[in-house]
Amino acid sequence: AAGLLPRFASVHGADRPEQRKPAPALLRSAAAELDVDVRELLVVGDAATDLGAARAAGAPAAIVGWGYGRERAAALGPDWIVDAPLDLLRIVDATES
Repeated sequence: AAGLLPRFASVHGADRPEQRKPAPALLRSAAAELDVDVRELLVVGDAATDLGAARAAGAPAAIVGWGYGRERAAALGPDWIVDAPLDLLRIVDATES
């Protein structure tokens, strides 16, 4: 809807219970599938479990302020707080350069 999907190499979700957040297995699997270091991923989420999975895997995380609210998102200590979907483009562009 926001026109972001073409900017992503892949989108992953947990199919098995052991992959569920905050376990880092899904992120490590995604990195291996994409043949990149897990530190090159960008985890985007709206909850502590999203940030927990990112931290456990060693990946950077952007927490969206519209899920559980900006103040709660900020309290989680993410690398970035995103206020609108298109803000993700700014993060991706900045990290690619």
